[in-house]
Amino acid sequence: MQGLKLMIGWLLLLVLLPLQGCANLQHSAERSTLVKNTGVMKDKVVVVGHSCCSGMIGWRAFRWTEADGMVSLGALHGHSYSKAYGVSADGKVVVGVSYTNPPTSPPGEGGWRAFRWTEAEGMVSLGTLPDNLESTATNVSANGKVIIGSSGGRAFRWTEAEGMVSLDTLPDHRKSVAWDISGDGNVIVGFIYISTGYDAGNAHAFRWTKAEGMVTLGTLSGETSSYAYGVSADGKVIIGKSGQRVFRWTETGGMVSLGTLLLPGHSNSGVTGVSANGKAIIGDSYDGANNWQAFRWTEAEGMVSLGTLPGHSRSQASGVSTDGKVIVGKSNGHTTVDGERAFLWTKAGGMVSLGVLPGDSMSTASAVAVIAE
Repeated sequence: MQGLKLMIGWLLLLVLLPLQGCANLQHSAERSTLVKNTGVMKDKVVVVGHSCCSGMIGWRAFRWTEADGMVSLGALHGHSYSKAYGVSADGKVVVGVSYTNPPTSPPGEGGWRAFRWTEAEGMVSLGTLPDNLESTATNVSANGKVIIGSSGGRAFRWTEAEGMVSLDTLPDHRKSVAWDISGDGNVIVGFIYISTGYDAGNAHAFRWTKAEGMVTLGTLSGETSSYAYGVSADGKVIIGKSGQRVFRWTETGGMVSLGTLLLPGHSNSGVTGVSANGKAIIGDSYDGANNWQAFRWTEAEGMVSLGTLPGHSRSQASGVSTDGKVIVGKSNGHTTVDGERAFLWTKAGGMVSLGVLPGDSMSTASAVAVIAE
C-alpha cells in the first residue's frame, strides 16, 4: 500500500525547514488560488490531514476550510504530534492518531492513541482494546457516532455507549485492519491476515455487521489475497483489490473483477476508496518509473488522471466526497518529499494546493467533507 494506505507512518520524513514567514506567504497564496479556481466554493468544504515538519520532527493533524485555512488540531495531553485520517459528513468530527516522539518506539513507549476531535471538546483519547498499548482511528461514520480503527493489530469499532470493541471473530488469523465504514456505521470493511493453512500470510477482505460479525469476502479467481478499501454509504457496494485486479462486491453479485484500472502506459495500480454513492473509485496508477498518478474511475468516464501540482511528478488520492466530485490527497516530486502538498481536486478547478501549517514544509490530505449551503 502506498501513502495513506499505511495506517501508521512509523518512519519520520526528514525535510528542509523554510523560514516561517516564507511559509505563511506561500500558504496565503495557495489559499487565494484555491478560492479563485475551485468550482466547489459555493459549498462548505472541510479537509483533514496532517502537516510536517516543524523542527523536522513530526506531523500535526489539521482541519482546513476556505474561511479559516489550515488549522492545527494539536495533540493529546502529554503528546507532541498527531495525524488526521477521517472526517464526518458535516465536517465536525475528526479522527486519527496522537503520539509522542520518537514514533519508532515500541508500542506503549511511543504512546499511539486513537482520538476523536470536535470543536467543543477538542481532542479526546479513545483508549485501547484490553491488554493493548496502542490504537489508531482510521475512519468515522457520516454521522460522527461510530469510529473504526486498529488496536494491537485488531480491528475495532468505537461508540460513546459501548466504547472500543474488537471486531475480530474469526479463528486462525494474525491481525486485522478496519479501513472504511458505511454512512450509518452498521457496515465496516477492511482486511484480515490469515495465519494458518494454504492462505497463511495472505490477507482476505472482510465485511462486518453487528448481525453477522466479520465475514471474509474471498478472492478473485486465481488470486490468494484481497483487500477491501471502500464501502458505499448504504453498505451495499464494497471496493477493493485482489491480486492486481480491482473488484466490486455486492451481496447479490459477490466479488466481480473490474480489471486492472491503469492509466495509459502504466503497469500497476492501487485503489484507496469509493464515493458514498458507490459510483466513483479513487486510487493511484504506477508508470514503472517510480511515478504514481492519482486517478478517478467512473463507469461513464473510465480512468481519469488527476495530474499533479506544478513542478511535481507524483500524486496520490486519499479521500473522496459523497458524490465523487471532490478528491483530496498529496502531490510531490520524484526524488524528494520536500515540497509535498495536500491537494484538493475538482473537474472544474483541477488540482490545487492547500498549503501547509505555519513553519512546515509538507502536508498531505486524508479525507474531505462537502456540506451544501
